[in-house]
Amino acid sequence: MLQSEAIDYFSQVSLAPTPRRMAFNSQVSASTGLPGDLVTAGKNNGAVIGDAVVGLTDRLSEQNAKDVMNCVSIAQQVANKEANKETQLGKWFDAYFKTLRMAGWNTRNYARQQYSPSARSFSMDQIALEIIQAASQGQWAFVEMARQAFGALEDNEKALSILENNSASETYATFQTLPCTETGSGIPAMIMTCIDFKKHVRQRKVLFFRFNKSDVTIYRAATQVELNVHHYSKIRNQIEDLLHKGAEDFFAGIEL
Repeated sequence: MLQSEAIDYFSQVSLAPTPRRMAFNSQVSASTGLPGDLVTAGKNNGAVIGDAVVGLTDRLSEQNAKDVMNCVSIAQQVANKEANKETQLGKWFDAYFKTLRMAGWNTRNYARQQYSPSARSFSMDQIALEIIQAASQGQWAFVEMARQAFGALEDNEKALSILENNSASETYATFQTLPCTETGSGIPAMIMTCIDFKKHVRQRKVLFFRFNKSDVTIYRAATQVELNVHHYSKIRNQIEDLLHKGAEDFFAGIEL
C-alpha cells in the first residue's frame, strides 16, 4: 500500500451522517470526541461502534487501542455513505474493507459464506463465538475477549440499543464482532467477524434473542488481520480530522 495512495483516498472520502452521539459508559463524559477516547489504559476495554462490538485486551497500548476503534468507526461511516447495507451488502462491504485496507489493515477479499449452526436453537452471540473460535485457530485470547464484550453488552441496555438501531430491521440484520489483542512485537491483531442474516420471523432483536434454526438464514466471514502501525501513524491525524469533521459518532463504551 503506497502512502500517497492512502493519503489521496482519505482526502476524498466523505462520511455518512450519523445520529447524535450517545456515550453511556459512566466513565465517559459528554465531551468525548472520538471512539478511541473511550479507552482506559491498562484495562480490558469494550465499545459498540455502530453495528460493531469491539473488545480490546489490556495488552494493547493506549495508542493502539485508540487507533483500532477509530479505524472501525471511519470504515463504517465511509461504507454507510457508499451503500445501503440491507439492499447493497456487497457494495457496503467493498467500501468497508477498502477503507480498512487503506488505513493499514492487511484485509483480504471478503469471503461471505452461508453458515449452518449445529444447534436447533441459538442466539447470535453464540454463533459469533463459534465462528471466532474456528477463525482464531486455538488463540483463545480472541474468544475470551469476545465473550467478555458480549457479557458486558448484554448488561448495557443503551449500548445494545445503539447496535440494534444501526444493524437491524424486522427481516434483516448484520453485525461485526472484533476482538483485538496485541502481538509480542506491538502490532494490533484482531479477528474480523462479520455476520448477516435474513429473518423468517419478524423480530428486531440481534444478539441475545434465541432463534430456531428455521427462523434465520445466516452468512458469515471471519479472518485474522493485523495493522501496519507505521503506515497508520502517517495518516492518523488525517483520519482523526475526518472523524471530527463528520456528524457526531454513534458509539458507547461498555465496561468489561
